[in-house]
Order: sequence, then C-alpha cells, then structure tokens
Amino acid sequence: MRSLVVTVRVCLSGAAFGAEAVPSLEAGSSYFEARISLALLGWEPQRVTSAGRECSGGGVKSCEMYEEMIGCSGLEQHRCQAIWRKDHSEFYIDTIGVDPLFIRMNTIRYGSHGGKPASPLKPSQP
Repeated sequence: MRSLVVTVRVCLSGAAFGAEAVPSLEAGSSYFEARISLALLGWEPQRVTSAGRECSGGGVKSCEMYEEMIGCSGLEQHRCQAIWRKDHSEFYIDTIGVDPLFIRMNTIRYGSHGGKPASPLKPSQP
C-alpha cells in the first residue's frame, strides 16, 4: 500500500509523462511577482486575443494588463484565469482581486497536456 501512495504523489507532481513540472506556487501570493518568476523559469504567458476573452466589469483592467488572461468576471472580487505553457506542458492560474497589480493566486489547474484536475496551490505561510 505504501508504494501505491508514492506512485500517486509522483503522478500528481506534474512531471509524469515527460511533462514539465509546474513550479511551486503559493495561494494568496502576488500574481504580478509570480508572473516574473515563471518567465525567468522559461514558462510563457499565452497571448489571448481580445476576441477570445470574456472580460467584464472591473475585470477588464486585468485583461488589459495581462495578455494571458482568458477572462475575468466583473463580480465583486474579480476572478480571472491565466494560461501558461512550456514545451508540452500547460497550466491555468485562477486569481482573485480587484487591482491588477495586486491580484492574488487562488488555484492552479493543469491543461489538456497534463490532464490533471484543478488543485489548490500550497497554503500561504503566516
């Protein structure tokens, strides 16, 4: 039983099937700062055309600032989703916040290349 648990953990790490492992990201941390770190590690924000976006209300500002935003809701806390790729790996970051400079990461979801379900980011440190 113990070896089964280890195998599952390796598969969930993102490195399975030759896919690039997604860097460790913390829930509640700055998307603006994470964006810089991801780019330095070779991850690329995927440009989404304005025709392919669904942005409304206050979320429009985040869509204008970040080319990788697929969409942002105009609801009270402005939830947005960004797409990132490297080699054959893809993942989505869901953010929350009003001001585009201060939006925070909420969850991460692996794309079709990794086939992983949505998962929470690491809890932020106090």
